Amino acid sequence: MKHRVPFLVTGLLLAASAAAHHSWSSNYRGNDPEVEISGVITQLEWKNPHVRMQITVDAGKPTAQVWAIESASVAQLSRMDVTPNLVRVGQVVKVAGYGGVANQTSLFMNHLLLPDNREVVFSVDGKPRWSGEHVGDAAKLAGTVTEPDINKRPASIFAVWTTVYGDPESHAAAAQKLTAQKAAASNTGAASGGRATPARTASAVLPSSASYCAPKAMPLAMGNPYPIQFVKNGADVLLKLEENDQVRVIHISSTHDDSRATRSGLGYSTGVWVGSGEKKLVVTTTKIDNRTLGDQTRLTETFELSADRNRLQYTATTMDPARSSTPTTTSKYWQYRPGLTLERYDCTL
Repeated sequence: MKHRVPFLVTGLLLAASAAAHHSWSSNYRGNDPEVEISGVITQLEWKNPHVRMQITVDAGKPTAQVWAIESASVAQLSRMDVTPNLVRVGQVVKVAGYGGVANQTSLFMNHLLLPDNREVVFSVDGKPRWSGEHVGDAAKLAGTVTEPDINKRPASIFAVWTTVYGDPESHAAAAQKLTAQKAAASNTGAASGGRATPARTASAVLPSSASYCAPKAMPLAMGNPYPIQFVKNGADVLLKLEENDQVRVIHISSTHDDSRATRSGLGYSTGVWVGSGEKKLVVTTTKIDNRTLGDQTRLTETFELSADRNRLQYTATTMDPARSSTPTTTSKYWQYRPGLTLERYDCTL
């Protein structure tokens, strides 16, 4: 009998690098009231996997503190019309977000108030914190921008598909909060509350993005929150993943012969079409180089166009005989959004 669980919960438990990608799930208090600080931007990095900055509170005073701030990715923010020209080093700003678990001078920023009192919404849920004018529209991420004409939607799986943020059936939000709760519960020395607490140190260092930029192995690679695209490449099918610019090669064949394949993070994949019109593809993957899985792991995935041609439904069944005799099935979906293209991720260390 198969155990069916939400896709990204399973992905997070299987992969050692999961917390590194969604760093706030283990490093930030995603379930506490937001912390609010004011200061001057003294360092700024606008790049994937996370926009990062340093903000100095009480600059030039004996009470000065340097806060390490990170936020959403450039890939997310660009689709919210949040651009790097909005913020710069030297600005005096107010920010609010999730406080750090272990580092009391770190913060995952959801909101930033500019000197002209415009709010820049960095949170992918798109909700402003302060009244007044704001920049940052998350409608495209929330799945509310759709193609009303079914005849203009994809007629096959060959299209660009996007995660719907905020929907746990599509996005990792539920899994992130679950992990954050566990991290907070295990941290007995953590402070609580919605205001910044006195820091144990007067400075904070921006976290290294080295682990963020490491390409993910299967099956976690399919749990990423960024767009994907199916394209034809001769007799093969390419599945392009925007995150870390990864590309999976799927050999269309009714025979799965991996005897000459080299073990890799993405593994060796073959696929067969079910039905007509290239609307349903069943993919078998083996030779996955993932330390959390046994060498004989077999992953079976199904990608299927929904009847209304607006969603790409996905299921993945993992059979790892070295660890269990029971397969685990996970699921999610992506949605079609008109005009969407894949962008270069260019994760920078």
